[in-house]
Amino acid sequence: MTARSILRRVESGSESITPSKVQVFDKILRGSNLGIIAAAVYHDDLERYKTSFDARTKRKGAKRFIAQRGGVIRVADAKQLLVARTEVERLRVETREERQRLIRQNANSYTTPEYIEDSDAYLSE
Repeated sequence: MTARSILRRVESGSESITPSKVQVFDKILRGSNLGIIAAAVYHDDLERYKTSFDARTKRKGAKRFIAQRGGVIRVADAKQLLVARTEVERLRVETREERQRLIRQNANSYTTPEYIEDSDAYLSE
C-alpha cells in the first residue's frame, strides 16, 4: 500500500484509519524524513566539495604568479618584462658602441687648431 492510495480510500469514506494504516503512514513519513535528511547531507557534502575544489584550483593557479616587491605579477608579464629589459640593454650596448665609434672617428678633430680657436671664442663670450 502506498500513502496516496490509503489517503484516497480514507477520504472517500470507504475505509477508516486503523492502527495498521497509521503504522504504514509512520513508516512512509520516517522514510521521507530520512530521504530529506540524506538529500540535505548530500547537498552539504556537494557544497563542501565545490568549495574545496575551488580552493584547490585557486592554489594550483597561484603557481602562475611570482612575487615582486610585495606585489604579484603573472609569469607571462614577467617574461615580457624580461624581453623588454634585454631589448633595452641590447639597444644601450649598441648605442654605447656607436658613441665610442663616433668618438674614435672624431677624436682627431677635437685636437685641431680650428676646434680650439672656436672653443676659446665661445668661452670668451
